[in-house]
Amino acid sequence: MKRYSTVLIVSVLALCGMVSVALAAEYTGSKTSTTATPQIETAEGSLSGVDLTTNSLKVTDSNGKIWNLAIDPKTTTAWKGSQPLALSQLKVGDQVKVRCASKNGRQICKSIEIRQVSAAAPAAASTTAQ
Repeated sequence: MKRYSTVLIVSVLALCGMVSVALAAEYTGSKTSTTATPQIETAEGSLSGVDLTTNSLKVTDSNGKIWNLAIDPKTTTAWKGSQPLALSQLKVGDQVKVRCASKNGRQICKSIEIRQVSAAAPAAASTTAQ
C-alpha cells in the first residue's frame, strides 16, 4: 500500500510539473507573438536639408519624394565607405542611403551612408587644431 501511495504522489507531482511548464510556454509564446518588430525603410537620394539643432534631415529620392527624417544623435551613425563620420560632416547635395525605422509616427535614422560627396560640399579638413 505504501508503494502504491508513493507512486501515486510522484505521478501527481510529475503531472503538475508538466502542466505548469506547458502553461509557461503558452504564456511566453503569446507574449512574443504580439510584439511588433520595427519596420526598416531605406531612402536613397540627395541630401536636401540638414539641421542639427532640430536633429532633422531631408532626403529627396530619384522619384522626387522628400523624406523628412529625424536624427537621434545617440544612435544614428554616418559612414563614408568603412569610415565613420560625424553628423556635422553631412552636407546638402551629398548622395546618401539612409536606413530608418518608424517610432511614434516619425522616421528615425539608424544609419546614413554617404554614397558620393556633393561637389559643392567642402572636403573635410586634414589638419587638426593644436
